[in-house]
Amino acid sequence: MKHILLSIISLTLFSGCRDKIEKFVFDGSKVSENTSYYYEFKSDKLISKTEKTFIHMFGRIVDSMITKTTYEYDKKKLLIRANTYYKQKPESEIYEYLSNDSLVNKTFISDEGDTTLWEKYAYFPDGRKTIFHKEITLHLAPDQDLKQAFEHKTYDTTTYWNEFEYADHFCKTIKQYDRNNILRKVVDFQYHNSKISKETYHSVVNNISVIGKTKYYYYSKSEKQPDSFALDPNNDTIESINRIFKNNDLVLETEINDYGIRTFKRFYEGGKKIGEIASGKNINHRIVDLYTYYPDGNKKQMLTYREKTNSH
Repeated sequence: MKHILLSIISLTLFSGCRDKIEKFVFDGSKVSENTSYYYEFKSDKLISKTEKTFIHMFGRIVDSMITKTTYEYDKKKLLIRANTYYKQKPESEIYEYLSNDSLVNKTFISDEGDTTLWEKYAYFPDGRKTIFHKEITLHLAPDQDLKQAFEHKTYDTTTYWNEFEYADHFCKTIKQYDRNNILRKVVDFQYHNSKISKETYHSVVNNISVIGKTKYYYYSKSEKQPDSFALDPNNDTIESINRIFKNNDLVLETEINDYGIRTFKRFYEGGKKIGEIASGKNINHRIVDLYTYYPDGNKKQMLTYREKTNSH
């Protein structure tokens, strides 16, 4: 019986010549999902992308899914529509631009014809920001059966709009309001040498502001990809990102969320993510992904498997 990969693929990453950082191991004999990507271009513009996913059990393909996304452009060669087909009717993303070609509006239309995402954008000294967001998602209760949820669909709607306050070309505060124009969240920013050094998140309930977390950034390793960590009001670490570089290139990124419950390790080579390991304390398995790319940099294949761990 043939496996997708006959041997174990491994990559050992080093910082300098002596310090061994991490060893990424991908066991091809355990592959449970295999997704391949195919692209079609016209005049250097992407006009279609096809994803073919195969589900494996005990070395056999037990299920498969093919999706195709087509892309439409205007006379200025700006992307105005992306249609993704995996049923008879497509899901569509629609883009609208200002006269200066800046994206100002994005909507997502489901295959049932419903607008499930609507975002508006504006431009500030530090770039494009979301000023309005509305999203409709399928409601899934923690104890709800997945099949039942899809047979008897209910939805959650998230709506907010943002207000940005600037001083000396730097964003100092973001205020977030709900659909009833009630202030719900405030984020304050502090800078050092023109870079964000600290973010303070406040939740607002009944006009009372409470600090939820404080996030700090450190640029000792990289000017563009800093390390960071966030503390709650009790000074417990909520989340963190630690990056390791070799010759100024990112080779390993470790992200920890939810007080250490979830951990992601991402491995890079030549500026591309080539592997990821996702694990959690509240689950008894981890997910391992391997990525390969075409010479032009587009993703070629993603292989995935899940394996049991001793996490509790």
